[in-house]
Amino acid sequence: MSKELLTLLNKEELILSHQDLPQLPEITVLKNNLIQRFLQLKSSRQNQLLAYGLPKNESQIAIWIDQQNHLDLHQIWAELTNTLKSCQEVNQQIGKMIQKLSASNRAAIQVLEGQDPTQSIYGPGSDAGNISKFNVLG
Repeated sequence: MSKELLTLLNKEELILSHQDLPQLPEITVLKNNLIQRFLQLKSSRQNQLLAYGLPKNESQIAIWIDQQNHLDLHQIWAELTNTLKSCQEVNQQIGKMIQKLSASNRAAIQVLEGQDPTQSIYGPGSDAGNISKFNVLG
């Protein structure tokens, strides 16, 4: 599932970079469904950990795995943690892209409202002091 999440995040990043925004709702639904599966798996996993006498605290699992003499277990854990780290990095990049798109949209709206988007100084009472000298009628 972690690789599936990384694939979805990479698709979302591609969609945002190409500004193919009509595809975002589908990716969002798929991502939300996958997150729900992760949460269900987490609950099940915690119960199984207790049954096998493993640490319930997930931060202790890495220590437990390090103590094991199973090369396959070490490889699987390393692969999982690397994939999840990649997910975090892509998700941070997506967040930055969304912030830039939001800023562009806000600037466009300000222009349509007759404001100068390069000015962000507010006047008394938090009234925008950056209204330009022309009105855009739309």
